[in-house]
Amino acid sequence: MTVGQPTLLSDWELWACAVAMERQHGAKADEAVAQRVTELALAGDYDGVTNWKIIASRLDQLKYPAARRC
Repeated sequence: MTVGQPTLLSDWELWACAVAMERQHGAKADEAVAQRVTELALAGDYDGVTNWKIIASRLDQLKYPAARRC
C-alpha cells in the first residue's frame, strides 16, 4: 500500500465484514458498527469511516432483505 492511497475494501470484503459483525454481535451489531465508525472518525481514518458506513448498509441489507431490491 502506498502512503496516501485510499484503503477501501472490495465488495466481497464489505459483505464478509457485515456477516461477521452479525454473527459476533447479533442484535447489537448496529451498536458495534456505530462505535467503530466513531473510533475511526476520532482517529482521523476517513477511509475506515467510509468502509464501516458501507458495512452498516450491508448489515441493514442482511437484516431487511427487501432493501436490496429497492
